[in-house]
Amino acid sequence: MRRSQIFVLTLLLLATPLSAKTLTGEGYGKSQEQARKRALADLAAAVQVEVKSETASHCEKVRGKPSGQKAGCSFEEAIRTQSDLPLLGVRFESLPVVVAGERGQSATLDSVRATGLYRTELNALRRNMLDREKALEAAKDNDARYRLLNEQLTDARQYQYRRYRAVATILGDRGTLPAPASEAELSARLIALEKGADSIPFAARQLARGFKRPAVYVHPPRHRDAVEITPFAAAFRDALAGNLKSVARRDKAQYLMTGEYQILDDGDIHVSYQLIDRRGKIIATRGVRLDKQGWRGFRAEPLAPDLDRLIHQGVAVSNEFRVVLGTDRGSRDLLFREGETVRPEITMSRPGYYYIVGHVAREGEQYSFLLDRGEGEGEGGEGAWRFLRYLSLGQVNRPAVLGEFVVCRPFGVEHLQLIAASESLEGSVPQTRWDKTLGYHVLTGSQGDAGSGVVAARGLRPKPTQKTASAEADLTFTTLPGKNGEDAPGCR
Repeated sequence: MRRSQIFVLTLLLLATPLSAKTLTGEGYGKSQEQARKRALADLAAAVQVEVKSETASHCEKVRGKPSGQKAGCSFEEAIRTQSDLPLLGVRFESLPVVVAGERGQSATLDSVRATGLYRTELNALRRNMLDREKALEAAKDNDARYRLLNEQLTDARQYQYRRYRAVATILGDRGTLPAPASEAELSARLIALEKGADSIPFAARQLARGFKRPAVYVHPPRHRDAVEITPFAAAFRDALAGNLKSVARRDKAQYLMTGEYQILDDGDIHVSYQLIDRRGKIIATRGVRLDKQGWRGFRAEPLAPDLDRLIHQGVAVSNEFRVVLGTDRGSRDLLFREGETVRPEITMSRPGYYYIVGHVAREGEQYSFLLDRGEGEGEGGEGAWRFLRYLSLGQVNRPAVLGEFVVCRPFGVEHLQLIAASESLEGSVPQTRWDKTLGYHVLTGSQGDAGSGVVAARGLRPKPTQKTASAEADLTFTTLPGKNGEDAPGCR
């Protein structure tokens, strides 16, 4: 079965969960190296589908508990299952068929070969955490405690956030013990030791002291309960990048830095970052506490967290048919400034039809729209075919660029929701009306409530049958003004 290339920001699919112990990805390229990279990305997507399905199933069981019992399935957990996953013990094989002039490679992960490797890695991390807990008990000052807690948090995130345990579980390993301490517990202990910085620049300098590596791409920190990049996150990212040997593009990086923040009960903000190498291993974790006066003037609360949750909530998924929506700049923690160009890309595991719904959230404004194949009211075809596109066999398992867009006003948060099926979607396109002021085909009833647009698109997806497979993917990005405050040349 062919698999699609993955982009790490977000992936949602709906079908019957699988319980396979062997997962395979395929990739094609002009060289063996390129084909293997695409096959690995495709395999990661297949593993993610299994992890997300497992999480969704667990969430449903939690929600089914008797009233009064606390639900243990958070939005944060659902988002994190879409992060890059570690792949150990992968076997490569050449594919016999040439597609579009490119040769293929398959990448296979099976329980017999890989389970022992994951168990060894998990046990090593668990031992590290237990050793550091003993050292913490003997530590005589807060500086030593702070260092040990950061090291323990790094191991906990490697154990949980990088999902070694999740991959081992879907391969059939049920015997691995949980981590000795949770991220939440360790973070709380770190916050209690931290002194607050009085400004974003000073907080960024404090945080940067723990990360001394070259060619680092710094992502904006994400609010722990949303995927929007807020103005606070953008300002903190810029300040942090200015104190590191950072690069402007992710594809030029030797290391990545990803972060998140939470607003504490007293109004202070705790920001936590981790340094990740090319193999997906977390090298170090550091955090800083910013006094509430230090972030005054920057909005840190997400505009529409309920819309975020609705789009990215855990749903049962399947590897039968998968689609991935990304950009040439990645697929997670996306922030674009005025005048920058964005190239959305789609990858599908088999030929099929698709359309794209956009959901916009700005200060005091929400609406959903269908992305026209052309531009304007009278272009792009007739009826549903104004919005439908088709991906052929020759385009399967390789990114297809949807066009190039320039970021201009108005700014805000935009979610793209892709609906795809192996058969025609002509009867499944939501009703719209042309809004001349907005310049979009707006979904009926979505103005002021973009969530209704998400529900409408999801509700119209074809039900999976023996003949028809359907899939869904999403992408979120934030747009902000340019740093100099002037209109970009492409937007005047």
